[in-house]
Parts: sequence; C-alpha cells; structure tokens
Amino acid sequence: MAEQFAKHQQELEKQAMKSAQTAFRFGQIAGLVIVLLVLATCGIALAFGYERFATSLGSWTIVALAAVFVIGKVPNLLKNRS
Repeated sequence: MAEQFAKHQQELEKQAMKSAQTAFRFGQIAGLVIVLLVLATCGIALAFGYERFATSLGSWTIVALAAVFVIGKVPNLLKNRS
C-alpha cells in the first residue's frame, strides 16, 4: 500500500511539473507576441509621423519588461540568501 501511495505521489508530481513547464512556456510565448505587437505598433506610428507616441510606447514597454525581469529576480535572490 505504501508503494502504491509513493507511486501515485510521484505521478502527481510529474503532472504538476509538466503543467508548470507548459504554463511557463505559454507565458514566454505570450510575452514575445506582445513585444512584437508593440514594436510593430511603434513602427507603424513612426511611419505615420507620430514620433512622440512611438517613443513613449516603446520606452514604457522597455521599462515594463525591465521591471518584470527585476521583480522576477528579487524573490530568487531572497530565497538564495536564506
């Protein structure tokens, strides 16, 4: 009975890992699509003469991406210190 429980627990852990990996990969792809859409929007805005809008949108996108990467790294740094 204990062996069956251990085997079941391992299967659940494998499914959880696979699910987390899929969610992580989806997040990366979604982020890439969003960044490409923003860059395309900036290019179109520049082509139509909206330099301020394109600069503002591009700048805020870069700031947001930097914030996401920094915030993502902070918990890992704190976890490693403990």
